[in-house]
Amino acid sequence: MQGIRVARKTVAKLMKDQDIRPLCKGRRFPRTTDSRHNFGIAPNLLRRNFKASEPDRIWLADVSHVPTDEGWLSLAAVKDTATMEIVGWSMSERLKGSLAVDAMRMALQNRRPTSGLICHSDR
Repeated sequence: MQGIRVARKTVAKLMKDQDIRPLCKGRRFPRTTDSRHNFGIAPNLLRRNFKASEPDRIWLADVSHVPTDEGWLSLAAVKDTATMEIVGWSMSERLKGSLAVDAMRMALQNRRPTSGLICHSDR
């Protein structure tokens, strides 16, 4: 069967059907949560009401991990709920506190919100 190309999805389906999994070296996904700390948890001011009446009133912040050919990258992003735009972001090879700070700093420099801004994150 020389010269026959098999689509990647076809190979993935055949592997799944035959319960074949690729060898994994190390962790498949990065470890992201360490709940062993004494830091307080901020009150949930939004109570799952994420609708903003105007821009720069409610921002959502989160950190995610993006697989690349060279390994995992950590991505912090800040999103305005009124415009649904990413107003600040930062990316790094390592998950560190400055990642979120840099994303928030970018958002504040880009938008310069007035008083009344609520920034919501999972921690």
